Amino acid sequence: MSSHAHDRSRPSSGWLVIAGFLAVLVLGYLANQGLLIAWRPIVVRAAIPSDPVRDDYFGIDSWEKDLNFVVRNIAVIEGTFSRDSWVSACLYDVQSGSVIEANAFTVGRTPNQCPSPIWQSMTITLALGDAGVSDGTMTQLGSAGHSRGGGRGGDVVHQIEGLFSETMPGRLAAGREYILYVEGDREFEVDRLMSVEEFADQNEGDFLVVTIRLDR
Repeated sequence: MSSHAHDRSRPSSGWLVIAGFLAVLVLGYLANQGLLIAWRPIVVRAAIPSDPVRDDYFGIDSWEKDLNFVVRNIAVIEGTFSRDSWVSACLYDVQSGSVIEANAFTVGRTPNQCPSPIWQSMTITLALGDAGVSDGTMTQLGSAGHSRGGGRGGDVVHQIEGLFSETMPGRLAAGREYILYVEGDREFEVDRLMSVEEFADQNEGDFLVVTIRLDR
């Protein structure tokens, strides 16, 4: 009798199969919606030589047919984006304490892709494009790797030789603007938590400054 009762208390193989099948369905749904990677932060790092140079960068004007832009990657943004995750970047020309905006944009995921997971891993590359003009160098900020974007066009013409440069890597906290990249004709003091105006006040000389902000 006791042996027979013990057999009845054990789960049947049928229930085990059903439970396993349901677990596979749940895991498949979580993976399909990107929920298994939703915890990954969005971080930015300095570009390295093995990062590919793209054919096209949003923000670096392809209609400038008479100019030969030489593109160089400056930073790579990696992490998990929701449909409402956006990265904004802006290029400034800092000249002897004055701050002039060149071009800026906001990029992220398109909501029109179907099917579209809730969370998706993305790699976005930021680059500067330089073209020689009669009175110096024209520079524009560009982005590649996103599926949706908009921005303010423009460029900056300067005589900065870019002898010194630095990329500030780190995790991006939502709602906070950071200085991402600086290059200039002399050494400088910078902290990624500075505003571009604070940087201009504390550094003499001419610089290109790129800022970045995450919203989600």
